[in-house]
Amino acid sequence: MALSANIDVVRLAACRQGLKTKYYRVNRLLTDLAIGRGDGSYNKIMRDLKKTDLLILDDWGMTVLDPASGRDLLEVVEVPVWLLLNHHLRTTPRQRLA
Repeated sequence: MALSANIDVVRLAACRQGLKTKYYRVNRLLTDLAIGRGDGSYNKIMRDLKKTDLLILDDWGMTVLDPASGRDLLEVVEVPVWLLLNHHLRTTPRQRLA
């Protein structure tokens, strides 16, 4: 199954459970946030993103991040998710099954 099909399956399952989901290509999200800084809609965009139960960010690494974009991306991605991911990566498959 292609990666985009997997993303669609996860998003559909989340929607069926009543979760609010959003899908962004990282480059498009960063463009929207940069425009939002200029037109005053940045805080509204960030509030909307924070209300989302499942935020799918696709196409990582397709562009070089400037310092402002890097800060925006860190603002979007919350620390508990990274801690969980970091813990998951530090454990072996056997430890995760126990």
